[in-house]
Amino acid sequence: MFDRRLAQNFDWPLLGITLALSFVGVVSLHSALGAGVPSSPERILYLKQWIWYGAGWIAMTVCFSIDYKKIERWGMPIYALINLLLVAVLFFGRYVGGSRRWLGLGPISIQPSEMAKIAVIIMLARYYARVVRSEGLSVRELILPFVFTAIPFALIVQQPDLGTAMMVFLIAATMTLYVKIERKTLICLTLIAVLIGGMGWFYLK
Repeated sequence: MFDRRLAQNFDWPLLGITLALSFVGVVSLHSALGAGVPSSPERILYLKQWIWYGAGWIAMTVCFSIDYKKIERWGMPIYALINLLLVAVLFFGRYVGGSRRWLGLGPISIQPSEMAKIAVIIMLARYYARVVRSEGLSVRELILPFVFTAIPFALIVQQPDLGTAMMVFLIAATMTLYVKIERKTLICLTLIAVLIGGMGWFYLK
């Protein structure tokens, strides 16, 4: 039976924004590939986009119907599997645009670096749900989140794909700030970040 609470608590505005952005993306792709030219060979990309668009909605519906507590229990195996796939990319991945990002699995290809974003989210959510405190997290309590983030970050950088690696880092940093950090810990981390950034700027200069 359908649980009415799912519909009542669902973020409908977010769904609307997602629909709007998806529609704009598909229309823009159609225009860029030559609207009104049925025989254009590039139109296959437009059709593939619709296929992936539909697959995304199916995946979203499946994920929405799964109890998040079950996902939490499978957090570590999912995280370990994604990291193994990232390692496999370094040895067996195929080059696209000068970097190894894609891993062939039979007739399909996957990009484990994108899956790493979800794996990090699951692991950090699982960890923070257990250690969160009203006064915030200390440096000691941030060691494990750092390790959970650093492993896929380092593997993705080796591809190399610095853009996706930085996205993984930003996701982890945003989740951590949302959970809350002790003031002294936040000040300490900010100073370290400024110092590292200054050293990097001086080195590049």
